[in-house]
Amino acid sequence: MSGEYNTYGTQGVYSDVCCIYSPKGIKTGEFFSGEYFISQEYLSNFENSYNFGAINATGSFMASYANMLSLFGVEYNEEIDNAKTVKLPPPRHIKMSIEKAIRNRHSSRSFNEQSVSLQELSDILFYSYGSLGKTQEMMYGNLLTRHKRPIPSGGGMYSLNLYIVSYNVDKIPSYIYQYQPISHTLFKYAPIKDLDNFIVTSRYDVNSGEYKKIEKLNPAVLIVVTNNFAKQRIKYSELSLLLALTDSGALCQNVGLLSSSLDLNCCVWAGFKKRNIEKLLSLDGLDSHCLMTILIGNGE
Repeated sequence: MSGEYNTYGTQGVYSDVCCIYSPKGIKTGEFFSGEYFISQEYLSNFENSYNFGAINATGSFMASYANMLSLFGVEYNEEIDNAKTVKLPPPRHIKMSIEKAIRNRHSSRSFNEQSVSLQELSDILFYSYGSLGKTQEMMYGNLLTRHKRPIPSGGGMYSLNLYIVSYNVDKIPSYIYQYQPISHTLFKYAPIKDLDNFIVTSRYDVNSGEYKKIEKLNPAVLIVVTNNFAKQRIKYSELSLLLALTDSGALCQNVGLLSSSLDLNCCVWAGFKKRNIEKLLSLDGLDSHCLMTILIGNGE
């Protein structure tokens, strides 16, 4: 499907991250209002959902038990257990208090050559986005078994996906893995790529007039946070993006606090190469988007 960027002004250094790539024709005046571009309309409240009848349609869809399972049970079907699956060690009890973790949390993009242990990676992933146990609850008149998770998610959709780019993790090869939260495993997804394929690793030096590599920007782990809007949009229409960004923020906060509690450096990195990442991970940039990246490693 062809598409184009819908945004105001000239494109800056972060335009690849901030612009919404939408199907050609879904732009000012053709689907949403004539006053705003889709990038702005998509972040508004969901009053327009009522105007378009999306909420009523959602209610009818969710009344079906089969449809409910297709949304909330899809995580079971998507997880893979075969020769490419890496079982993570059980998470440990984190001894640092939440108060101390908050006080110690800071963003750092300075990393040394020391590896991150598979146990540390397991702890971070489990307490950030893993399954904390099963619960049963009534939803739209149906009794569903759900997995309790460490972060809230709009409508309990949990449409985020985490890709782990392992540069220097003990006991596992350098590779791109997809985190499988219900089984707490990693699935070998694709061969490793240089960090420069994922994020901006250079900055402009005003003295020399050239771009120079950012010093000590060599994380042991890069977490790529993506979202499946096709799943989320069924229930929440144009509210989906706002909810996805909220989910992503909660996830990033958890990763930061857990890194702090394990004495690891962490930095949420907005300077990522969105279209390049989506190509590497086979995301279409329409229904599936990269939302954020997170750098983790040991530092001074």
